[in-house]
Amino acid sequence: MNTYLQLNKTVDSKTETYNCLCKNIPYEIRNLLHNKTKYIVKGSMGQGNRTDYPWISILDKNITTTTQKGLYIVFLFQRNMNGFYLTLNQGITNFDNLYKKDSKLSFCKE
Repeated sequence: MNTYLQLNKTVDSKTETYNCLCKNIPYEIRNLLHNKTKYIVKGSMGQGNRTDYPWISILDKNITTTTQKGLYIVFLFQRNMNGFYLTLNQGITNFDNLYKKDSKLSFCKE
């Protein structure tokens, strides 16, 4: 992760950092899990453009199979790559897609 900040702004799946974040670390985490078939472990640097906050998620298939909806655990890296947070996240992309027209809820209006 030391080289993450020096990478091009576009995601390149041929870099060592991509392999580490999106393949190697998820593989090692998956091997530590007691029930390997119950969980999906996925890393991301963004889609197309590199995100400032790369992450590795652990999804329980009984709850969700995508980071776009449901609850899941995430290792969220700091922007400066000096550490990470272990967080419980909720995917909201599904809500955005369902309620695009009503993106501002009525109780938020003045």
